[in-house]
Amino acid sequence: MEWLKLFARFVHVPLTADLERLYAASRLPPGLCESQSLKHFLLCLLLSGLLPACQQAKPAPPSAFRCSGGWFIPPSFHGNPWSQGGDGTHLAFVYEPLFAYLPATGNYQPQLGLSYQIIGRRLTIRLRPEARWHDGRRFSAQDVKSSFLLYWLQGWGGRLKAIETPDATTVSFEWHEPVGPLEIRQVLGRRIQAPAHVFGQWSRPAERLLTQAVQALGPARRYSPAQQKYMEALLLKKSELLQQVYAMRSERPIGTNAYQVAKVSASELVLERYRQSWHRQAEVEQVRILRSSTNDVMWAYLLGGDIDASHASTPPDVASQIQRLNPRVKLLQLPDYADFGFVFNFRRSPLGDRVFRHALARMLDRDRLRQVASYVSLTSDAYQLPLMQRDAAKWVSPALKASLLSYAYQPEQAQAELLAAGYRRSPAGQWLQPDGTPIVLEIAAISGYSDWILASEAAAAELSRFGIPSRVRTFDAALYQQLLRQGEFDLAAAFGFDYKQLIHPGVSLDRLFSPAGYLGKPIGLPLRLPGPDGRLIDLPVSIDTVVNSADPAAVKARVEPLLWLANRELPFLSIYEKRISVFALEGERVRGWPATDDPIWSLSATSIDTVYAYLLSSGRLLPGGPS
Repeated sequence: MEWLKLFARFVHVPLTADLERLYAASRLPPGLCESQSLKHFLLCLLLSGLLPACQQAKPAPPSAFRCSGGWFIPPSFHGNPWSQGGDGTHLAFVYEPLFAYLPATGNYQPQLGLSYQIIGRRLTIRLRPEARWHDGRRFSAQDVKSSFLLYWLQGWGGRLKAIETPDATTVSFEWHEPVGPLEIRQVLGRRIQAPAHVFGQWSRPAERLLTQAVQALGPARRYSPAQQKYMEALLLKKSELLQQVYAMRSERPIGTNAYQVAKVSASELVLERYRQSWHRQAEVEQVRILRSSTNDVMWAYLLGGDIDASHASTPPDVASQIQRLNPRVKLLQLPDYADFGFVFNFRRSPLGDRVFRHALARMLDRDRLRQVASYVSLTSDAYQLPLMQRDAAKWVSPALKASLLSYAYQPEQAQAELLAAGYRRSPAGQWLQPDGTPIVLEIAAISGYSDWILASEAAAAELSRFGIPSRVRTFDAALYQQLLRQGEFDLAAAFGFDYKQLIHPGVSLDRLFSPAGYLGKPIGLPLRLPGPDGRLIDLPVSIDTVVNSADPAAVKARVEPLLWLANRELPFLSIYEKRISVFALEGERVRGWPATDDPIWSLSATSIDTVYAYLLSSGRLLPGGPS
C-alpha cells in the first residue's frame, strides 16, 4: 500500500477509496513479486480509464490570426507611435481612425466616430462613448483633440483655426475657410493615437501655439515680412515641442482597437484581444505577426502554411506553387492605389534635358517590364499622368487629352529625337551627350523589394542594349531615403501617384510638384514652369488650391494645367499601376475571408494590414482551426 500512496502523489491524484478497492481487486496470489503486482495494478488502472483522468488535460491553444510584418527589434521597440522605434505593422491592430473610408463605395464606416456633419467651415463629429484605451481609461473628445494637435505640430492643418470639445463625445474642427474633401478625409481617416492622459503635456502647449498663431497670422494666405518672421519662429517652437513628443518612451502602445500588444521579440510580435474593447464581435483571441522584410521570406511563410494572409509581390510560378501546396489559399488581386516607376533627377545631366527624358520614355517597353516585375499589375498608359487610369475620365477633358504627348514604346522615334537634339553615338555604339560626354546611368532601388529590383534590372538591360550603359544599385531603406532627399541619384525606383487612403489627384500632384513633396524635392523642379498657354504656373499656389479648396471648379481648373505639366515635363516615368496579390488561407486558423468584389478590400488604400484588422475586430474573420 505504501507504493500506492507514492504513485498517487506522483500523478497528483488523491488516494481515494475507489483507488484502494481497485488495488485490492488487482492483488495477485501470494508468492508473486511485488513488481508483478504493481504491473497488474497499473494495467487495470489503464484499462479502467482512470489513468488518463489522473493527468491534467492541457488547455486548448488560443485562436490566432497569423500574418507577416515588421517592427523595431527590442530593445529598440517602444510604445510611442509618433517616433522611430514605435512604428510597425502592429499599429493597424492597436489604433483606429474615427471612420474607415471605402473608396469602392465612397462610404465611411464608423469606428471611433459615429456620425459627422459639415456646415460651412466647421466639421462636427459625434464619438463612440463606450470606447476605452488599453489602460482602461475612457476614450473622449479630448483624445481626438490631442491627436490632431500633434498632427498639427507635424504640419497638418495649415488653415486650421480651432479644435473644440463641447462635451466628452463631441469634437468640432473649424477652419479659416471651407475646406475640400482631402482635409475632411484626413480628419475622418487618421488614426487617433495620442490619448490626452498620456500626451496632454505636449498637446496642451500645442493648442496654445495654435491659438497664438491664429491671432498673429489671421486668415491671410500671404504673410507680411513681420508675419513671415513670426511663422519662422513658430515652426521652430513646433519643432522643439515635437522633439519632446518623439523622446517619450513607454513599454507598450496604448490604443483603442480590438488588440493590444502582449509580447515582442526579434522574431514575433503577439497581440491579444482587449477584453474591454468596444469591438464585442471580435472572436479571434490573438494576432501573431512573424517578422518579414522581404518578399522571399513571405513566400517561405506562405509555402509552409505558417501565415493566414500575405500581400507579397509574387511571380506566377511561385503563386502556383503556393496554391498547389495549400489548396485552401485564396488569391485575390486588388488595386494598390499607387503606380511604380522611375523618378528623374533634374540636377543630373542629361536627365535635366526634357528631350532626353522623352526619348528615354520611348526606349523602354513598359509592358515587358511590368510582366517581368509584377504580372498582375496594369501597364501604365502612354500619357504618363499621375492618376489612376480609372480616374482619367473624371479629370482629363477632351481638349486636354488632345494636347498630351504619347510615350508609347517607339525606340526608332527615341533615336531620331536624340540625334535631332545633338546627341550621337560613339564608334562603339554608346550614346554621347552633345558635348561628347558618354552617357552612363545608375538606377537606385531598395534592397529586398524584389519587384522594384526586377523592373530596374530589366530597364537597365534595355537601356544598355540601346547604347546607354546602365546598372542597378540597391540600398537599405534608410540609406535610399537619404539619397533621395539629398538628390544623390540618376534615376530612382519609386511609387508615383500613391493615393493612399485619400483617393484624390491632389495627393499625387502635391507629391510630384510641391517643393517639399516626396518626389518634388528629389527631382529638383523650379517653383514656376510655363503652362499650356505659355504663362508661368506658380506650383505652390496651384498645389495649395488643389489640396485645400472646397470649390470643385477651382480645383479642376488647377488640376488640368498640372496634369499637362506632368505629361510635358515628365519628372516621373510610370511603368505600371500596381496591383497586389493577397494570399488568404481559409479554414486553417481563421475563416470568413470576403470575396474579391467585397468593398471592404478597398480599405487597402490605407494599408492591407488595416483590412486584416477591420475583418478581425468586426468579427467577419472567425476562429477556423487550431493555432
